[in-house]
Amino acid sequence: GLLPWRLDITEEGLYTLSEGSLTILAKLEEPVTYCVPSGNLGNLTAGILAHCSGLPVRGFIAAHNSNRFFADYLMSEDARFRNSIRTLSNAMDVGAPSNFERIRMLLGREEIQRLITAAVVDDRETIESMRRIYDETGYVADPHTAVGLEAVRRARSMNAVDGPVVVLSTAHPAKFPETVEKALEFQPERPERLSRLWNQPTDFRTMEASSTALNNIILEHID
Repeated sequence: GLLPWRLDITEEGLYTLSEGSLTILAKLEEPVTYCVPSGNLGNLTAGILAHCSGLPVRGFIAAHNSNRFFADYLMSEDARFRNSIRTLSNAMDVGAPSNFERIRMLLGREEIQRLITAAVVDDRETIESMRRIYDETGYVADPHTAVGLEAVRRARSMNAVDGPVVVLSTAHPAKFPETVEKALEFQPERPERLSRLWNQPTDFRTMEASSTALNNIILEHID
């Protein structure tokens, strides 16, 4: 679809920006490994597009929660899509990632396995990661970022990654106050912009899980 590709192109710029920022601030002279908290694989696809466009990349770590299709695919072509599992890192709760075919088209299986590794971090490990990160650094990580940081910690412990690693932090922890409080026993400070939105009225519709129902709702709102 057009929108996901436009999103990928926008996200591709984030990789370029981080590469430039790291080169200036840390004077890195070697390619970076990117750890990408992953669900529908759009951000990972953006990184692959950036790499195909010339961005120096050592590799990618796809950090998943319990929705682990892509991690399983890296181990076996027999992996199959599954129903989504609800987790604390809910933006990554995708059992059938739509960007998978794009990655396979861009790279092919052999190059995917050469360039990308994966880790699976469940909810218990996510909470433990949030606690460890805060205890060691004072940084309050949202659950998605905590999945990525745990994936890197494992890779480092197994000597599976060399050189600098950039973890793509994906959300502000204040969007997940209950999860942060469960992990750290306090709620994170809420930015003013988020506070203004937090108690605004919401509007949603409950619908049947079918394309026909979705089409009908869309048509109802077309002038």
